[in-house]
Order: sequence, then structure tokens, then C-alpha cells
Amino acid sequence: MKRVTMVILIGLVSICSYGQQILELNVKTSSELPLSAHEHFYLIEITNNSNQVQDFNIVAENAFCEDINRSKQSLLKQEILNAQKTGPLVTTSISANSTVEFYVKISRQGNTKLSTFNCTSIRAVSVTNTDISNSLIINSFIPDPKNFN
Repeated sequence: MKRVTMVILIGLVSICSYGQQILELNVKTSSELPLSAHEHFYLIEITNNSNQVQDFNIVAENAFCEDINRSKQSLLKQEILNAQKTGPLVTTSISANSTVEFYVKISRQGNTKLSTFNCTSIRAVSVTNTDISNSLIINSFIPDPKNFN
């Protein structure tokens, strides 16, 4: 009986620890520009929850917005910038139990369809392209200025 209990306990511990992400992404500051602006910046914070240095890349890409018809969605451009907004964020190392900040710039072309939505997925991947963080979703709306009062 003790052996069965021990196996169940070890199984539960491994399941709980497997479900936790090594890196955790959070939006620290959202864009404060009006929706009609062609580009928006989001300050993202990434925290290393492990006790080891982690090398990672950030991936930002268009994602399907749930509960919104595809005809009402537009593709936007995403760029990952360093914390100073002076250039792209390249492969980065983060020390154990520490935090790094970076920006995600989401922009649209002048001919982007108006009155549509976009969902951008942001996540950290290892150098072997394996997901090692939660996935953040940033929802955007591209308004039609004709509808402004």
C-alpha cells in the first residue's frame, strides 16, 4: 500500500511541475495610443521561474481570434525590440529567478481593412524551438475613423 501511495504521489508531483512554464510572460505596460494609431508598443516582462540560466527567443505572430469571424480579422506586423526600443531583441539569456523586459511593436499598413480585429500571440521558445513559456494574446481593433463621433 505504501508503494502505491508513493507512486501516486510522485506522479502528481511530476504532473504539477510539468504544467509549470520555465519562463512566464506578462504585459507590463499596454499601448496608450488611440486605437487609430498605426503602431502600438507593449512592454513585456519575462520571468525565469527556474533555478538555471535559460536561453530563449521571442516569437510574435498573428493568431486566429476566437469567437470572431475570419472575415472580420486582419493580419498585422509584429516586431520584437529590446528594452530601449533601439533594435531587435536577439537570442537572450535570462538568469535564474530574474526578469527581462522587451517591447513588442504591432503595426498596420495604410491599406489594412478597417473595422477588423487582430490577435497576436507572443511566446518564448528555446534555441531548439520548443515552447518554454505561456502564450500571451494581445487583441487589437482597427477602427474606421468614419465611425468616430
